[in-house]
Amino acid sequence: MERLSAFLGDLFGDLWQPAKGLSLALFGVAVADLLVHGHWTGVVLLVVSAILIATIMDACGRFLLPWYPRAGLAFLELWIVAPASLAALASGLVILVALALAVPEGTAPFEKEAMGTVASALTAFLTTGFISFAGDSGTSRMAARIQRIFYGKYGRAESWPPPQDGRMHFIASSRAENLVYSNAYSGIEGWGLKARWERARRLEEEIERGTSTPQAADDIVMP
Repeated sequence: MERLSAFLGDLFGDLWQPAKGLSLALFGVAVADLLVHGHWTGVVLLVVSAILIATIMDACGRFLLPWYPRAGLAFLELWIVAPASLAALASGLVILVALALAVPEGTAPFEKEAMGTVASALTAFLTTGFISFAGDSGTSRMAARIQRIFYGKYGRAESWPPPQDGRMHFIASSRAENLVYSNAYSGIEGWGLKARWERARRLEEEIERGTSTPQAADDIVMP
């Protein structure tokens, strides 16, 4: 996933973000075409199936955490299918409404301009919202969502033995704890796409080494 994103970023450069908006617009047109031809049931089933698949992938990712950070993250990234399908459906509906409200001949120029502006604004709103959610920056909703899930799977060891609560507990201020909880650590900043994949890679290495997990009561820093 990380290599694919890097490859696409190198290939398209500054066009990568607009390409996401273009892909949403194209999917919206495809959805609108299906709706125009009366395939409402098929569209609904496709969207529901996409959301169901995304939910299953998300559950798989949570199941793989905390022991396999990279594999878990790969599945968590696929959650984007859910908001993407909803955004495509909404975009298709906007196009459908715009077609239904097509300005008849003889309409005043002001009314034509107003209706066209409303349709354009709705499309831009949906596109911008999706790009904001699926953005590569550390401030996107997708980044915040994955950060929140990781926080729920890893914690600090404050008692011996650590509680069996489905989380992995690290020694206070250990490398693994910093990789999860420090916003900036060892050249990694935030939870953007590249940053979270680097966090997951290093975190998996730390888990394999076992140097960040307590081995005895002496490793515990009592609160």
